[in-house]
Amino acid sequence: MPYLRSITNWLRGFAVLALSIFLFLGQGTAASEACQVTINSPTTLSWVLNNSTTADSVVNINFSWSNCSGNGANAAPTSATVEVVSVNSASATLTSAGQPSGTGTGTVIIPKKSADGKYNLKVTIGDGKTEGKADVKEKIIGVDKSPPSISSELSSGANSLGWYTQLPLTVTWVGTESGDKDKSSGLASCSPASTISSETAGTEITGTCKDQAGNVVTASMSIKADVTKPVITAVASPTANANGWNDTAVIVSFQCTDALSGIATNTSSGNVTLSTEGAGQTATSQGSCSDLAGNVANPVSITGINIDMTAPVITLSRSPLPNANGWNNSNVTVSFSCSDSGATQSGLDQNSVSATTLSSEGANQTASSTGSCWDRAGNDASPVSISGISIDKSLPQLSGQATAGGNPYTLSSWTNQSVTVSWTCNDSIWLDQY
Repeated sequence: MPYLRSITNWLRGFAVLALSIFLFLGQGTAASEACQVTINSPTTLSWVLNNSTTADSVVNINFSWSNCSGNGANAAPTSATVEVVSVNSASATLTSAGQPSGTGTGTVIIPKKSADGKYNLKVTIGDGKTEGKADVKEKIIGVDKSPPSISSELSSGANSLGWYTQLPLTVTWVGTESGDKDKSSGLASCSPASTISSETAGTEITGTCKDQAGNVVTASMSIKADVTKPVITAVASPTANANGWNDTAVIVSFQCTDALSGIATNTSSGNVTLSTEGAGQTATSQGSCSDLAGNVANPVSITGINIDMTAPVITLSRSPLPNANGWNNSNVTVSFSCSDSGATQSGLDQNSVSATTLSSEGANQTASSTGSCWDRAGNDASPVSISGISIDKSLPQLSGQATAGGNPYTLSSWTNQSVTVSWTCNDSIWLDQY
């Protein structure tokens, strides 16, 4: 009996060993026949919703399987499920159901209210009895309904009133995606830079930026550019005459104007008075003038102001001079001469003054200048006169009367008495000696 018991135990051990070998071989066969599931499309990240979407989106999935000839999870599939993980799932259609290899398609609806983010795509096949094989594509479906932000960068800055004074002015549009990178599609593009080349009181420019999901953001800004300085002008009053001279003080008025942004501050406007005689004088603006853009006007001068306020002078001389008694016994010529005078002399512009001859006898006669004389500034010379000219060209008359013995004596007659001759001298104007 002990012998039989030993045989029985040996047979039991052999049976256990054989069963173990069978199971080992069976597992090896199953491992070599494991099912493979592959998602063929989409295979790259696809953004299916953005902020302009008004309806649900559809994701079409194509997949395939191979080497599905075993049992359980490795069995040839008879059904499949497509899924956007955490969003939605749907049944798929198999073109070769129950075959070791084949293809399938499925459609998943992505509701428009889905939260922003990147989602995994999953395909699962099975035989309807046991849990099947699956393939998962990580973060292959994207939802981004948040547009990027947009800002502008300018090549130069504006002043506190919003005016730019450097041209050309370049405006570069800059887009930024913010928040969790797994919920942002990333910036795709922005509008090309805008360039303002001319002065403007207000030019509207617009730029856009778009992200990878198609979200678009738009921004606009108004550009005011003024690069031209205000202008100070000078006006002299009164204006110079045709010779370029003034015979009075000259008032120079300064005004500042700006053609675009307008005047901000102005202390340059006002008057400068030139009241001193002189040639080639200059009046220069005082203070400053700036426009709203910050441009500052250049000071301005008006030159070549000539002022002569002193009239020419007429002088005279007489010829011949009177004798010691103040008389002339011939014609008297009075010569007149005109010349410019003063510290600044513009020079004579007109001189028709000429000599005058007094030929009539008479006492205390007067000779006055005739004609005119003025300088280049327009100052007129005052006429002059000389008086007290006395002329006597007639000889005195000498007459005599003879008497003899107290009786008139007849010339050429004979008398025996002494003859007395009495002389009388007469002049129609004046006797100096008698």
